[in-house]
Amino acid sequence: MLFNLLVVSTAVLLNSKAARAQDRMTPCQVVSSQSADFITMYPTASAALVEAQPMADCLKSVPVWEDSAALIDEMQYFIQWQSNLAWIKNPPADYTGNKTDVQQKIKDIASNLKNYEDEYTLQQDLSLAIAEAYDFHFEWTPDILNLFRFRRGNIGMGLLDEFAIVSVSEDGKALPKLYNFCKRLDVLYCNLSKTNTLSRRHYDPKGRFAAIAHHRN
Repeated sequence: MLFNLLVVSTAVLLNSKAARAQDRMTPCQVVSSQSADFITMYPTASAALVEAQPMADCLKSVPVWEDSAALIDEMQYFIQWQSNLAWIKNPPADYTGNKTDVQQKIKDIASNLKNYEDEYTLQQDLSLAIAEAYDFHFEWTPDILNLFRFRRGNIGMGLLDEFAIVSVSEDGKALPKLYNFCKRLDVLYCNLSKTNTLSRRHYDPKGRFAAIAHHRN
C-alpha cells in the first residue's frame, strides 16, 4: 500500500534499537516503518511524516520502467498540440521567461534513456522540460512525483524540528527577507542567514528559492 506521505527533513525520532534495525532495511522499508511509527504516535493523522533522505532514496530505488520509451513517444503527441512551442523557442526581446525548446529537450531525454538509473530522475526531467514553458495550461505531472510531498519544518507538531521558512519585511516597506520561523530566547523570527544550516554550509537560500520558483512557475 502506498502512503501519501508528508515529508520533512527530521520528523520521527527513533531510538537506537530502531535505528539499528533500519540499517538492515531497504529505503522503502524504512519509509514504511517510519510511516507506521508516526501513525501509531498520531492515530488521527491523515498523512505520515517521515525523514526526507530515506524517502528520496526510496524513490530513486525504483528502476526505469521498461516501457519508458513508449511513454516518451506518447508524450510527443501531447506536446505537439501546444500552440506556442515555436514562439518560446525564439521569443521576442521583451519575453520575461527563458527561451526553451521543449520538443528538443524531450528528444534529448529519449536519446539518453539508457543512461538513466531510476524512474524518479527520468520522470522528473521530463516534467521539468515541460515546466520550462511557463504555461499553467501545459503541464505533465508524472505519477511517481505524486507519491510524496516534501516540506521543511513541522511547526506545532511537537516533533522537535521547529523550523519553517517565512518571508518578512522588517517595517512593512523594505523588501522582505528570509527568516526561520522559530522561537529561541523569546525571539519569534530568527534570521535565516544566522540560524539556517544551509547558510552555514555556504548554501545560497535566495538562489535556491529563485531556482525553485523558476521550475514551479
